[in-house]
Formats: sequence, structure tokens, C-alpha cells
Amino acid sequence: MKKISVIIPIYNVEKYLDECIESVVKQTYGNLEIILVDDGSTDKSGAICDKWQEIDERISVIHKENGGLSDARNVGMTIATGEYIAFLDSDDRISPVMYENLVKEMEKKNCHIAITGLTSDIEALDLNHTTDDEAVLYQGRELANITFFQEDKKMTYQICKCIFDKNSLQGLLFPIGKYYEDVCFYMNALWNTTNVVYLDKNYYYYRIREGSITHIKLTDKHIDDLLLYSKNMLEFYKYKGTTQEMKKACSAVLKDILAYRWLCKKQGGLIEAISKIDKFMKENNLRLLQINGGVIELMRYTRYSL
Repeated sequence: MKKISVIIPIYNVEKYLDECIESVVKQTYGNLEIILVDDGSTDKSGAICDKWQEIDERISVIHKENGGLSDARNVGMTIATGEYIAFLDSDDRISPVMYENLVKEMEKKNCHIAITGLTSDIEALDLNHTTDDEAVLYQGRELANITFFQEDKKMTYQICKCIFDKNSLQGLLFPIGKYYEDVCFYMNALWNTTNVVYLDKNYYYYRIREGSITHIKLTDKHIDDLLLYSKNMLEFYKYKGTTQEMKKACSAVLKDILAYRWLCKKQGGLIEAISKIDKFMKENNLRLLQINGGVIELMRYTRYSL
């Protein structure tokens, strides 16, 4: 049985941390290395980590100065000794069978990455064992494209719903201090991976709470990071993709930045951010007619651009 290194970055989540760690400790897959990275918490999170380290010998704790989510994940990766790597956000939790079932399908299908579904409804968290007809095999590049081109809404970038063979992550780190840290990491991990297995089960529960990164008010930094990520993805497809993939990448980027442009306008007070988006479109020759999806999609994003 191969070891899974589970990396949990932690910052001021004392209210939810016990539930998170307990969901890992109670996994039916026993060979775990649980790495708790206390990223400079100022509440009781650090003490909770130390308590769990005394309870379970599989748990190790790192206390460090605050450096952000990506930095904490990178620190955890540097000390991980498992053949597999998994990540978990410290206010979320997972089904007790998640790791067992993902590893089983990885090894059965000779894959380097396994992915499961996720839900924000705790009642929808699947506690059952999977069956073969719920496991779908993809080529890594194929799934990266499906995700980035938004061709299947179930396929999202959250790396916490994945298990990675450690060898598939060689040379990969999370960009520090960015709001879109999962995307480039996920895309690069998948791109050169031969086979990826997807389990159509909701084994991951993510908590929606006030202050969560996906539910905070837009700022100029959000837009700066969005445009940097968009530029990186256009360059990614320019150098790694085919002509057709590049066309679809332009459409996907346009949809993202126009949606954010509309949100900036709706929120108000982000005139400079809107100007940055318009300038980015002009500099990268992005035009509305490049949007895929037919007339309805074109009309929708035309409205977003006004």
C-alpha cells in the first residue's frame, strides 16, 4: 500500500479545523502522512494542530510565518514522503472512502492522477464505495482542455479533489500570492499526464463561508491576477497547443475576463480595473467574434462588454 501525503495549509480556521482533520484521520485508507502547515495563525489553529499531532502519529505539524495558501502548500510538498500527494483546504472535509477509492481506480487503470466530484451541500457528500461504471478514463491533455474550455461544468480546477502521483508533480510549485493559484498548477500537472481517472462521486465537501476566497469583494488585485493568469494561459496554449486549441483558449479567456468586466461594472468603483481589461483585450487581439458557443453565447458576452 503506497503512502499518501495529505497537505493541509491552515490559517485562522479554529472553528472548522477539527472537522477537517478528523475527516482525514478517519479515512478507510490507512497509509497516510498528514502534514499540517500552520501558516502563521493568530487564533487557536496552531494549538489545535499540536493537539492532533499528539493524538495521531501520522500527523506532523509545521509552524511558519504567514506566506499565504500557495506558500504553505509548497512548504508541505518539500517535506512530503508519500508516493502520492493530496491537498485539502482546512475548512473543508472529505468522505471517509475518498482516498481509498481514488487510489484503487488509479492503480486499476494505471493512472498518475485521480479526480473526484465535489459539493457544497454536506447532505450530498457521498459516503459509499464507488463502482466501475462511475470511473471515467481521460487523457490528461484532453481533460485539461475540457476543463479550461469549460466544456463540462463538473470539471473544475480545485486541486483538493485530486490525488497526484508525486512523479507527475516534478518541478511544479504554486504561484505565491495569487488568487488563481490552482489553475496553472492543475493545467501543467494534467497536460503531460497520459491517463487521468475521474470518479463521478461527490467525495469532497467545500464550505462556503464569509471571507472565503471565492466570496470576497472584487479588488484591483483580483483583476491584476486574473489578467496575469489569462496572459499565462494564452502563452501556455500558444507554445503547447494546436491552432484549434489556441482558438478555444482565446474564447475561454474572453468569457472569463468579460464576466469579470461585468462584475466590476455592477459592483462599481472599479473604473481602472475595467480599463485594464479593455487594454488587455486590445493588446492580445481578443475580439467578441472569437467567442465559441453560438449566437446566444455571443449575445450574452456582448452584453457583458457594454
